[in-house]
Amino acid sequence: MLRLITVTLLYICCLGHCKHEHNTGKDCRNICNHLRIVGGCPAKIKDHPYQVSIEHVYRGHFCGGSILSKHWIVTAAHCVKEMKANQLRVRAGTSHKHEEGTVRKVHKIVVHRKFHNFDFDVALLKVEKPFHFDKSVQQIAMASTVPDVGTCVTVSGWGYLELGGHSPLNLHHVEILIIDHRQCASSYHDLTPQMICAGWPRGGRDSCYMDSGGPLVFQKKLVGIVSWGYGCALAGYPGVYTNVAVLKKWIREHMK
Repeated sequence: MLRLITVTLLYICCLGHCKHEHNTGKDCRNICNHLRIVGGCPAKIKDHPYQVSIEHVYRGHFCGGSILSKHWIVTAAHCVKEMKANQLRVRAGTSHKHEEGTVRKVHKIVVHRKFHNFDFDVALLKVEKPFHFDKSVQQIAMASTVPDVGTCVTVSGWGYLELGGHSPLNLHHVEILIIDHRQCASSYHDLTPQMICAGWPRGGRDSCYMDSGGPLVFQKKLVGIVSWGYGCALAGYPGVYTNVAVLKKWIREHMK
């Protein structure tokens, strides 16, 4: 939602072969024939069964989220802070925006009480009826640590294909690199321990508006939540994500 004002930045490459230590990006190869999301490519929901679309009941998709259990979705606080539960619904189990899948009404919204200026940017949605898990709908475990700098991590969503462009109908996925926190702080001076950075060294690969709240994943575990950034695909401005490992305890406590 906040991407209406500030576009979230995530440098992107399609699923390729990444070294997991001190990666400069040369080993993360773009294997897509048709580029999307400023360098990403189409994905199937079965490859990201934890991915959901958070929809306004009248305006449709506006943010992403991840399934943590049959009743709970995690997303970014900035997506839902000003919303009421009866304004929202969650769509799971489909690669197509606004079509197919399983739709659930939202029963409750829980926003981190310390959320401010993107810090502690995490919220939970409890759905009215539980999801039924299958190949296209699955929960994801939360990471306990942040991957090493240079590790390839995967992000997915229905974000804009370019700044000023439009949101695709089909889900997309990409790989990006974990960026050193101190290096990232040279671009963003208000980073906190509740944030991690990931991106692409040379720019040109990115996600955009409407990916907020979506998953950043490494080895089938949720590492981050799409939070904020400057522009789309700009060199030197990696994406900033909510640090799931740091906020894991809060998330678990508020899912009870």
